[in-house]
Amino acid sequence: MHSTSGDRLGQDLSTAVVLLHEELGRAAGLTAADYKALGFVRREGPLPLGEFANRLGVVPSAATAIADRLERAGHVERCPDPADRRRVHLRAVSSPAPEHSLEAQVFGRIDRGTAEFLETLSPAQQSAVLAYIRLTTQLLTEARQELLARPDR
Repeated sequence: MHSTSGDRLGQDLSTAVVLLHEELGRAAGLTAADYKALGFVRREGPLPLGEFANRLGVVPSAATAIADRLERAGHVERCPDPADRRRVHLRAVSSPAPEHSLEAQVFGRIDRGTAEFLETLSPAQQSAVLAYIRLTTQLLTEARQELLARPDR
C-alpha cells in the first residue's frame, strides 16, 4: 500500500482513510457505514432525515434503518423540526468529554503529526502539500457525486 509514485498516492490515501474509519467504527461498536453516517450528523448538526439520506446516498428507508441503529446505540436522537413539527431531525448525542474520545485522540495525533511535518517545509512546499490535499479531497468528492448520479443506482 505504500506507493511512492504519484499515480497511486491518491488511492493509497483513500484506502488508509477508509481502513481508519472502519476501525474507529468497530471501536465504537458500529459498522463502517453507520460510523460514516454518525460523522455526517456530528459535523453538520441536526439533519432532517431526508437530507441525512441524501448525504449518505441511500433511499429514505435505508437512512431510517441507519438512524434507528444509531439511536438504539445512544449516538443520535430524533428531535422535531422547530419550524415544522411533522419533520424529524437527527442530532448527535454529545458525550461527557468528547476531547478524550478515541476519535479525538486519533485525529489529534494525526493533526499534530501533520502540523509538525508542515513546519519542516518552506512556505512554497507547504502550499504545494495543502494544494494536493485540497485537490485530492475535491477529486474524491467529485468521484462520489458521479457514482451517486449513475442511472443504475
